[in-house]
Amino acid sequence: MSSLSDVEWIFVVLIVLYFLESLVWVRPGVSVFASRRGSFRNRKPAMRLTGNDRGQLMLGGLAPTDMTLLCHEMPVSITGEGVVAFVPMSPINNERPHRSGDSFRWPELADCRSNERDVIAGGRTVCHMNNAAIARRFAEQLSSLARMPENERAEKIERFREAMYDVQEIRDRVEDLSKQTRWIRPLASMLLIWIGPIGALLYYGILPVSRDAPTTVAYLVMLFLLWWGVAAFIFSAHRRLFREDRTGRFKLVACSLLSPAVPLRSIDYLSRELLATDLYHPLAVSAAIDSSEQFRSVAERTMRDIEHPIAPEMPNTESAAPPGTTTNEDINAIVMDSRASDWDLITKLLSDSKIPFEELLAAPAPDDDASMEYCPRCHQQFEIENAACDQCGGRETLPLRV
Repeated sequence: MSSLSDVEWIFVVLIVLYFLESLVWVRPGVSVFASRRGSFRNRKPAMRLTGNDRGQLMLGGLAPTDMTLLCHEMPVSITGEGVVAFVPMSPINNERPHRSGDSFRWPELADCRSNERDVIAGGRTVCHMNNAAIARRFAEQLSSLARMPENERAEKIERFREAMYDVQEIRDRVEDLSKQTRWIRPLASMLLIWIGPIGALLYYGILPVSRDAPTTVAYLVMLFLLWWGVAAFIFSAHRRLFREDRTGRFKLVACSLLSPAVPLRSIDYLSRELLATDLYHPLAVSAAIDSSEQFRSVAERTMRDIEHPIAPEMPNTESAAPPGTTTNEDINAIVMDSRASDWDLITKLLSDSKIPFEELLAAPAPDDDASMEYCPRCHQQFEIENAACDQCGGRETLPLRV
């Protein structure tokens, strides 16, 4: 077997770098929306390659025009009475992120701060976030809510919660991303073709041109014009989309100048940062970008999950309520009231989309004559009575035929 030449090794390295740039590490509590062939209308669930309790390694779209939106869900239950580090729902993901269940009264949250990805109050961890930027912003939001007059807090919390379902805001951000990357799309595609097919055809002498010095120089000149041209447009797009993130912009442009794999995947990188500093509900993201069929599919999962979340539906109250702070009844009330507020906003969003939520909670059709019961959350079917769905935390099943 003959060994690879230096040029062939360059092709191999570029292919590996391109593949690595297509991977994304997704932490618990984050939903992934990956486009296909540059459009979310064609999207399918991102491919999970591996993972553990700290996150999953996912493969997004492989085209230079593909995008990956990362949606960070609300990590706590929140009402005017306080905050509980527990959320029973996990609308898109099959597993619910681990939460401590600790409770916090609002005076404790006045000095809320972030430490890397952790949000901390009174020496205790409120939650873990996907990145330092959203942790810092969420800590500031909790501190701001804690410092305002008590008679204004409840209304402010509702405004804060409603912002997570702001479909138009998400749609505007995605449209702005498309606008700011309108030149990157064709140039990145041309760069991929120039490096890959054209480079290989030229190297192996398949193209009807001579492989002399002038041809090589012309090829390299065009390569660097495309490569660094895309890097220049990346700088411009990042500055318009994320004006305050100077450090991130410097890192992105520097890496783009060093490796052509980075500008080839720059649209995907920019899209990952698009929703990175705010909390949004996955249903709102789906309403903003998905086709009507895809949105209905997400809506079904969302409604089944909020009506029948992963068991247990309440935190471990034995350790969640420190003596002298909050009673277990108060903790459960905060979790239930927060869930009820989400229910109202989800059903309102569905009503605006002319989808009756009752239809989404209907039992599935039996797989066969042996199917007797089903899990109301994931719709897995069972051939025995009084079963429990291990995938949904041991949730009790319901009869298929009533």
